[in-house]
Amino acid sequence: MMLRSNKRLSRRHAAPRRGVTIILILACLVAAMMISGTIVHSLIRTTEESNSLQHQTQVDWLIRSGFDRAQSRLRADAGYQGETMNLPTGWSHGPEKARVVIRVADDASDESHRLVHVQVQLGTNSVDRLQRSRTTRVSVSRTE
Repeated sequence: MMLRSNKRLSRRHAAPRRGVTIILILACLVAAMMISGTIVHSLIRTTEESNSLQHQTQVDWLIRSGFDRAQSRLRADAGYQGETMNLPTGWSHGPEKARVVIRVADDASDESHRLVHVQVQLGTNSVDRLQRSRTTRVSVSRTE
């Protein structure tokens, strides 16, 4: 009879132990999922920051190229007023289109210089579009 009561006691204690084990396992799974979610969020954010830096660098290079083109064209033709260049998708091995607008105006303070304004728009989506512009004075060597 003593043997039976010990079995009953061990059965009663086994059920709560199983419940505690399941709760611990679930807590570990939740913790692992939270850590995984944090890692994924961090990776997404890093990727977005990297893409943003890449786009900013591309825009800076396009602005620089616009000034170089304007200076070259002004040396060949002092009457150059500017142009608009539309770069198709894939020009930079990426999905973005780009537009470079060059405008040239007379510099009222100095006839040997022109004011060159370069505006670059990267992307066509209004949410992801990056747009920058700069203006600088460019020397014009006149050979008349």
